Formats: sequence, C-alpha cells, structure tokens
Amino acid sequence: MAGTAELNIRERAEGVVAMGRIITEEMSLLELFRRYPGAKAILARHGMGCLGCMGSATENIEGAARMHGVEMAVLLAELRKLEADGPD
Repeated sequence: MAGTAELNIRERAEGVVAMGRIITEEMSLLELFRRYPGAKAILARHGMGCLGCMGSATENIEGAARMHGVEMAVLLAELRKLEADGPD
C-alpha cells in the first residue's frame, strides 16, 4: 500500500498530465530551464553541464541525456517530480 506522501505526489503528477504540461524527452533544454529552474541542479547531479553549453540552445532533454550517457527514465522521473511540485 502506498504512503500518503506517495499518493499526494501521484495525484499532483496526474493533475499535471491532465493540464498537458508533462515534461517529455522532446522538451527543449531552454524551455525546461525557463519553466523549472530547479532542473539545472538535477542535470548537474547527472554530470550534465547543459546550462553553460552552447548546445542547450537547440538540444532537447533526450539528446542531452544520450550525449552524456544518462538513463532517460531516471532523469525524467526526477524532472517530473519538479513538475508535480509546480514551476519555481
């Protein structure tokens, strides 16, 4: 059985999906940083220095993860926690 905190996160995430604002692999890094400044720290923890990279102007999350050898499912799960909490 899921705990109360887990249910709250799931309910909030489902609400985000219903509003159509889900973070996807195709989201550009610039849009991700604009909407969720906290994403910078998540990417940095994975060794992704995307904020200072010229490629971030045109790269999406999937391309950056692939370039840095980061597991996409793990990265998206962390980023979607930010989304469930709402924009910074």
